[in-house]
Amino acid sequence: VRKPSNSDDSLVELLGLLDEELQGLDRELREVIVLCCLEGETQDEAAKQIGVSKSTVRRRIESGLAELRSRFRRHGLVVPAF
Repeated sequence: VRKPSNSDDSLVELLGLLDEELQGLDRELREVIVLCCLEGETQDEAAKQIGVSKSTVRRRIESGLAELRSRFRRHGLVVPAF
């Protein structure tokens, strides 16, 4: 059994922060971020799944990622634009 390193602790902390900040997003933004950015669905697939246009999915992803970047900055983290 290996002892967790500081980097393991940092990763756990970062993932916890990501989960917390995702939960703070509006449902519509969180939904597309999870589908497209975390689960790997395409924008077309996500649009069909939730019943909106691809342009709506794209706009929600952009808004959601911008909001997450802003929330991370408040914690002193800088996340590059994708």
